[in-house]
Amino acid sequence: MKKIFFLPFGLIVLSACGHFMLPKTRFETKYNTMLGMSEAELVQTLGIPQKTYQVNNVKLLLYTDQKLYVTPQTQITSFDGFSPYMQATTTTRGGYLVNRFCDVTFSLQNGYVVNWKYDGNACY
Repeated sequence: MKKIFFLPFGLIVLSACGHFMLPKTRFETKYNTMLGMSEAELVQTLGIPQKTYQVNNVKLLLYTDQKLYVTPQTQITSFDGFSPYMQATTTTRGGYLVNRFCDVTFSLQNGYVVNWKYDGNACY
């Protein structure tokens, strides 16, 4: 009886694992599915690339995703001393510009995707 219960339970647990992939694994799986695609299929899927290069018989297509963020500004006021001689000091923090980007480059030979790589701090 225990074996009959554990088999369906085990299958349910294993099938649920696919829905909880790590972000890097999900990112890499997405682009691995594009291996073997034609150039037309790739452009239809991802849109027009930002840059293209031709190196010998290899064509490179570069897709870039870039976002600029400004961190929130906060003010911290601290008090020093005792009343009536208390002094207040206000310090402002934040307001920094943060550049987040991800470059994905596809290598095509004979019109088909044979490899891809990525670089950036916001890919997954």
